[in-house]
Amino acid sequence: MAGRLRTPADLADLFGGETTARKVLDWRREYGWPCVEVGRTIRFTDEQVAEILAKHTVIGEQKASAPILGGQTSRSARRAS
Repeated sequence: MAGRLRTPADLADLFGGETTARKVLDWRREYGWPCVEVGRTIRFTDEQVAEILAKHTVIGEQKASAPILGGQTSRSARRAS
């Protein structure tokens, strides 16, 4: 694992606005964001942050589509994106 591990507070600063570390942790659970669990703490690698941003970035009027995972139906893939 190369690079530094970011805390939820680091991600909140990256997102800016009224975003707090608590919101980042809630979103992680709600959206199933990838993370590294170190004991009882949650950290994010630079690659995971890039993946999170790509998943939730709006391109024009459409959201960037998430890749269809093996075994997903088209309906569940739409819900995941």
